[in-house]
Amino acid sequence: MTEAESKEGREGGEHWSTTPERRGMWGLRLLWLLYRIGGRPLFALIGTPVAFIFRLTGTRAREASDRFLERVAERREALGLVLRPVSGHAHFRAFATSMLDRLAAWAGGLKLARDVDFADEESRRLLCEPTPDGRGRLVLVSHLGVAEATRALAQHDRAVPVWALIFDRHAPRFKAMLEAVAPDASRHVIAVDRLGVETASMLQDAIERGEWVAIAADRTPNDALTRGDRSVTADFLGREAPFPAGPFILASLLKCGVVTLFAVREGNRILIKCEPFADEVKLPRRGREAELSRLASLWAQRLEAEALEHPAQWFNFYDFWHEEDRR
Repeated sequence: MTEAESKEGREGGEHWSTTPERRGMWGLRLLWLLYRIGGRPLFALIGTPVAFIFRLTGTRAREASDRFLERVAERREALGLVLRPVSGHAHFRAFATSMLDRLAAWAGGLKLARDVDFADEESRRLLCEPTPDGRGRLVLVSHLGVAEATRALAQHDRAVPVWALIFDRHAPRFKAMLEAVAPDASRHVIAVDRLGVETASMLQDAIERGEWVAIAADRTPNDALTRGDRSVTADFLGREAPFPAGPFILASLLKCGVVTLFAVREGNRILIKCEPFADEVKLPRRGREAELSRLASLWAQRLEAEALEHPAQWFNFYDFWHEEDRR
């Protein structure tokens, strides 16, 4: 950890980009080794104590997990939904399983109709059938579930390139981790600090070719405030949380259809859920902030619905509401 990162952890609460990813390299290799030797049975046997160790030693991640699960319970109670208690250990165990799913997908270990299926006909249609104009779409994804597995399947089984935008100064490390165990995973990954004209033009060309662009819409970039990056607040689990404005600004530049995508594990299968978000995003000069707020709120509602349904698959192990920054 650099001095700047250490200072950030002491003064304002650790940012998401400095938490689980720091220990990700050896964790990925260990999981992959278990899977290659004995498949999922061996992973299930050894993965449980490994998850326990991660939870025991990761103080900030453990605190963030407990806070999130408490708020899910509070929100479900407020909405009159049946309470579904999730233990902290189950949360970390699901995270370990998601890492394995990502690697297995890139290695060809997950197959459509066998291990992965569509949640409904609309999801299949949106993802498998070409758009009327032949152009690609912008896909809003999150760190809930295993959206990365969907990108792998799209490139392997459908031969459809999906460009993944990574807004993080540690993106090279992320790419290196995946390349160590699955070289194809780094294809079509773009590491950017800021979305410039050159990158936007390249993505526009990709959309015109019928390719897809995926961007995580649940995390604000590291040092967003000091760098001047845009963020917008929206209600999430009953409290205001910051969301990046970048995905919606990018959508307005690409002038293409936008969909949301979640891939969640249910038992032995991963279900892919895809829904329309907007035919086209327009940000008028007047009312721009209001429109960004509306879009962020719409996205937050969909993210919350999935979080309430699949809380153990929420993999943002940091102070999501940035409450420590306000103290």
